[in-house]
Amino acid sequence: MKKTLYSLLVMALIFSVSHSVFAQSNTRDNRVELQLGFLIDGSATVSAQDFQTIRSALADTLSNQTIVPQNGSVEVTVVQFSDSQARTEVAPTVITASSIDNIVNQIQGIDQGGGGTPLWLGIDRVTDLIIGSPNFAGASRQIVNVATDGQPQVPNDGVSVATGIQRSLDARDRAQTRGIDELDAEGIGQAITDTSFRNFLLDLVFPQPGTLIENVNIGNPGPGFVVLVQNFSQFQSAIEDKVTTILTSVGISPGNIDDEPRDDDPDTAPGPDGRPVPFDTPAGMALLIAVFGFMLFVLRNRTAVDFSIRK
Repeated sequence: MKKTLYSLLVMALIFSVSHSVFAQSNTRDNRVELQLGFLIDGSATVSAQDFQTIRSALADTLSNQTIVPQNGSVEVTVVQFSDSQARTEVAPTVITASSIDNIVNQIQGIDQGGGGTPLWLGIDRVTDLIIGSPNFAGASRQIVNVATDGQPQVPNDGVSVATGIQRSLDARDRAQTRGIDELDAEGIGQAITDTSFRNFLLDLVFPQPGTLIENVNIGNPGPGFVVLVQNFSQFQSAIEDKVTTILTSVGISPGNIDDEPRDDDPDTAPGPDGRPVPFDTPAGMALLIAVFGFMLFVLRNRTAVDFSIRK
């Protein structure tokens, strides 16, 4: 009887440790690696048709599985800045096969705000959302992308271009201080000919110094870059290349990440930071081994505990 119990406990220990190692690997492969925020300009300078182009291009890019994997490695957030406010259009959502349709519908259903261009409010809002996400602590990178066709200002509120620029740079500093790793931008239309607008965008992005890309063939510019987009009809190509470049820089692509969907219902309950506990962590494994080790010790020392069968 003693030998049987001993063998069963050894087998249980091996199974438990193997399961724990597998669970850690599965969690690592399918966890959110990148939090990606999009700031879209919905001000009055963007025509209704051009705003529809922005919505469709972003929705098509995010739903394109040759660009963005649907395995839970990417979280997306979308904020519109327009009028005198910033609006959350898509709250932080992990991209999976089951969530992508809802993400696309939300983007396609965005109502254009019109009015001014309060970019600073958009930066603060998307920063709050990304940092407030339960995936913030575990993600490898947090990157924000701005798409705009003009200088930040809200004339109806008496906010001039000079004030809007300063507020936006201050919001940029707050975002960087609070944990956003990178901010990139597309300057559409006006940025081609307006040197001051182009220079503002180069100052806005980070890490500094900002890199200027004067065509939609982005290549590999490194973090903190501005893409000049001739007009809204080129935005689709620009945003596809931009997202591809960002994901590649983080090491994410459909070809190198497990295609299995994210495990939203792991075998163990999530802890405060969203990670499985207790046995799918190194500390949990150590505890598991210690417990089984003690049990084996007791079984092997019958002088301390009597396991005999009494009739």
